Amino acid sequence: MNSWMELTWATQLGWVLLNSVWQFSIIAISVTAIRSLPPVSPRQRHRLACVGMLAMGLCPMTTWFMSS
Repeated sequence: MNSWMELTWATQLGWVLLNSVWQFSIIAISVTAIRSLPPVSPRQRHRLACVGMLAMGLCPMTTWFMSS
């Protein structure tokens, strides 16, 4: 039974990592598109980058808990 649980954990981790690729791509494209629209101040660009990095940190955790 222990090896079955490890296999399930490893499979779930693999799916989370695979899903992270397209999730990170969407976030990066969105941040880049928003930054390129109007001229924004450095402070606003920094905040946008921080929100993007926060989203990239939350996506794998959300995917993990949604798939379990």
